[in-house]
Amino acid sequence: VDESVTLSTLAERVTLAASSLLRDLRIFDVYRGPGLEKGRKSVALGLIFQAISRTLTDDDVERLVGSVIADLRENLKARIRE
Repeated sequence: VDESVTLSTLAERVTLAASSLLRDLRIFDVYRGPGLEKGRKSVALGLIFQAISRTLTDDDVERLVGSVIADLRENLKARIRE
């Protein structure tokens, strides 16, 4: 994401996009340096999803993560590093 994006803004967007199934969000690494464009930073996130009434399937989680990624791309111009 751009360097100007605060971690609180990033966390807020993730929370809004993830639905009520998001139980925990952890930002566990922020990287600035070689390999990134000037003015950008890499932020690593850990997400824990949980449904009270059932076990989430892999497809459920993939959809939730896909929604988060789409939101971050659209609203924060985030790019997913591969």
